[in-house]
Amino acid sequence: MKEKILSLPRMGETMEEGTVLTWLKSAGDSFRRGEVLLELETDKMVVEVPALEDGSLLEILAPEESKVEIGTALARVLGVEDSGTEPPGAALSPETTSLAPDANPSVDSRGMASVTLQTAVPISKTAMTPDAAAEVVEPTQGRFRASPAARRLAQRHDISLAAAAGTGPLGRITRADIEQLIDSANPARNLPALEPVAPESSVSEHWCELGSLRIRYIRKGVPEQTPLLFIHGFGSDRHTWRYNLGVLSKHREVWALDLPGHGDSSGIGALGASQPLGIPEYAEIVAQFLAAQNLARVHLIGHSLGGGVALQLAVRQPQVLASLALLAPIGLGREINRDFIEGFILATTRTALTDSLHRLFYSGTWVNASLLDSLEEQRRDPGRLGALRKTAQALHDNGVQHWQIREQLSGLPMPVKVIWGREDQVIPSAHAWGLPGEIAVHLFPETGHMAHVEQSVAVNRLLEELVAFE
Repeated sequence: MKEKILSLPRMGETMEEGTVLTWLKSAGDSFRRGEVLLELETDKMVVEVPALEDGSLLEILAPEESKVEIGTALARVLGVEDSGTEPPGAALSPETTSLAPDANPSVDSRGMASVTLQTAVPISKTAMTPDAAAEVVEPTQGRFRASPAARRLAQRHDISLAAAAGTGPLGRITRADIEQLIDSANPARNLPALEPVAPESSVSEHWCELGSLRIRYIRKGVPEQTPLLFIHGFGSDRHTWRYNLGVLSKHREVWALDLPGHGDSSGIGALGASQPLGIPEYAEIVAQFLAAQNLARVHLIGHSLGGGVALQLAVRQPQVLASLALLAPIGLGREINRDFIEGFILATTRTALTDSLHRLFYSGTWVNASLLDSLEEQRRDPGRLGALRKTAQALHDNGVQHWQIREQLSGLPMPVKVIWGREDQVIPSAHAWGLPGEIAVHLFPETGHMAHVEQSVAVNRLLEELVAFE
């Protein structure tokens, strides 16, 4: 078996780029030679890309709806050596495109073979009309074009894809289409969401001055053992941990801060930085916070953006960390939901903000009036939205994460837990697959991006286990 990079081929003389419409395989799936891996849209047609050999999909590098140029890496695959034979169904016809491997695959800096798919010459060179192009990928009997999220949701609720009217590109069935069917079959889902009751606890709020920055943080609990420090995710703040701090502060001290540009902390403009803050810069600020508070050693817990910050700090200053808990962190894979990030930033109405927040949770009951009121209050400051835009620029480009640190996980000296919701719509839980064996991975079914909220009891128990030794 050999690891390879699957790259975008040129599928026409005028083609310069394409759009990934649908991945029919997910990371970790195996495939047989001739099976369709993904659907691509070019300037003139939609084509199905088949597997050229038996193998498995290791990682999707170009997420759905992303625009990719010729030669761009689409995925990492593991397959046998090329046999030189055509996959089943590769015979050309006026309605199909055959793809064959490059005879001389290159090798990148990581030692991976790069396989570029090349377009064979079609029998008919007649320009295809939009209607004809749509016919190229018309589903065969019993098969429907649907996003992976839509397929999973339909299967969970025992819904036939035949009952859904696809509203996505070229009639693709989206998650929203399936949710509409569920809502129509279960009117109770449309009732106003009940607000979950937060645990009662007294919270001690403080400020920390770091030069021109003012960092807001919570500190509570009994300072007898190594404390816990919590770092929130993109667009969030210290209050995201409200279902965790009360329980975990019963036997030790807990801290939770607002990153610059989030919550009540000052914006990144206070730094006078012309470039947006990325993971390394946020990690440096957290390191300064630890030094200012004389926290020589902590158990570090980070969610999403905060998970990436925590991981960077663990790599740079491992002696400071007694343990590390990463909840749906960035930095372990390429994909990130561009639509969620942009929708969250650009939402100008309460309805638009509500729609964006629903992508964070598996259960919509968590998107409640209290959460919306808090976010709307913060968004009245235009500087906050500007800071979020800059942070987003540093995190991803068109749904592909800039910052990767997966390979350094195996060298960390402290105990590490990775916690994820299987139904995460923001960062795929598949990023937790294939991590070093010494790292404990916990995947919660029917849970979205906010496992520490939706599964707070279980997550709190896992964190207590992680920190019990110190």
